[in-house]
Amino acid sequence: MPLPDITALTQTDDGLLARFRDRLREMHLTPKQVEPIVAKTAGVHPLLRRPLLAYHAREERGRFARVARAMMFGDPVPRAELDEALGDVVPELIRAGLLIEGEAGVVSPFVLIAMGESYLVTDDLAQGGDAVMGLGPATSSLCHAANSGRPIGTGLDVGCGAGTVALVLARHAKHVVATDVNARALALTRFNARLNGATNVEVREGSLLAPVAGERFDVVAAQPPFVPGVPQGSGGVFMSGGRRGDELALELLRDLPSALTPSGRAVVIAEWGHGPGVALPSDKVRAALGAAEVDVIVFQFDPSSIDIHAAEYAAAFHPTLGPGFTAEVLRRRMHLAELGFEVMAPTLIAVADCAGRKP
Repeated sequence: MPLPDITALTQTDDGLLARFRDRLREMHLTPKQVEPIVAKTAGVHPLLRRPLLAYHAREERGRFARVARAMMFGDPVPRAELDEALGDVVPELIRAGLLIEGEAGVVSPFVLIAMGESYLVTDDLAQGGDAVMGLGPATSSLCHAANSGRPIGTGLDVGCGAGTVALVLARHAKHVVATDVNARALALTRFNARLNGATNVEVREGSLLAPVAGERFDVVAAQPPFVPGVPQGSGGVFMSGGRRGDELALELLRDLPSALTPSGRAVVIAEWGHGPGVALPSDKVRAALGAAEVDVIVFQFDPSSIDIHAAEYAAAFHPTLGPGFTAEVLRRRMHLAELGFEVMAPTLIAVADCAGRKP
């Protein structure tokens, strides 16, 4: 399935976006409202969950459930029911391409995410290619780690995707820069900033810290692509971190101290392969940072086997689990074994400048 065109979406009027945002807030479309629906599918793998989320949303009463079905869970809703839920913004959202109308009803080709009082429009990652990532478990952890709740001067979201972390930083920062190599990601970040009325977010195109060379920030947050790149494997620009998967993260860490203000801090989400003869993540991180005057903490989450890793990433790009899925699993599994990996361990790396704290 090709990615939906975003040309009309990025040309929407700020007034429409404000009215759409107000409607979502009026109906209390929040994580708290959606959580009971999600909780009913807690035992189902996230890659298999979406149809069941739509099923349980159909059982909910209230306007929010109809909007959740059409815009969060890919379940077409009759036009009259969506008109009743969202009012006169529906025709304009259809013209903007945020909604499409067909025989089965009205549905969004994008994925709407409620995040606190903010809303994100992202791609369905199963579409691959330049699909733009929104709020997953790793990004959620990054948001919590980056958000101290205290006012800051400047924030930087490296590899911003749909602008998830940038919007979190924008709540407390005077100015936020969001960078990405994917022009589609920057367009959606700009759109999401407008959707949420965040006027202090600036987007720049480029890899890692290149777009902000010579600048320093109070808070830097990054989730660089960290999946091991498989020859002839499927994937998107948001995924591959190099042959081992850690190349981009290590490159970022080497340059990170120069991007921090005195007493500034950074948080980075990455994933590392473990196995006999493979250096520990903490050793790799310290080697990358070299002699920089920083404090470092590496938090490791529960690792997963390379069997699980290979199958899950293959399923993300072959949701029908056909012949392509089988070939993808085998390619990924063999590649991880060749690298000497036995498990994949997600980590959160916190780096704090300590030179500025010295007397």
